[in-house]
Amino acid sequence: MRLINNHGTLGCACPVVSQTHQGGPDVTTYTSLMGKFLAILHGGADPDKDQLTDEQQSEFMTAWATWAQAHEEALLDPGSPLYRKKRVTSTYVEDFEDSKIAYALVDAPSHDAAAQMFKDHPHVGLHDGNSIEVIECPVIPS
Repeated sequence: MRLINNHGTLGCACPVVSQTHQGGPDVTTYTSLMGKFLAILHGGADPDKDQLTDEQQSEFMTAWATWAQAHEEALLDPGSPLYRKKRVTSTYVEDFEDSKIAYALVDAPSHDAAAQMFKDHPHVGLHDGNSIEVIECPVIPS
């Protein structure tokens, strides 16, 4: 069963056992213990020499679709490329470039489980130096 969890995202219904005043278990409260995790994909390719052929691009997209389908229950947002970046401070706005090339947002029971999800992501094997950061997005207390 899927429902909105205590993080405001879709998650599994997992029992949370709370203690009664007598010390016995009260299993009437159900909520999800899932968390949100942001994956930032970093590109290590040299744009001047590491261009993909059309065939390699097609193979990558097929591999990505297979990965996404295998993790479809966890994908809150499958992500998209990151283009045209601006840095904003209290005194200026400027264009900038860095190695961040895409993102995804997943639901997982733990940070380690979220990271394991990306071990077989086709991005990490596409070019030397490619990597994926997996960052926990905790719920902000109200």
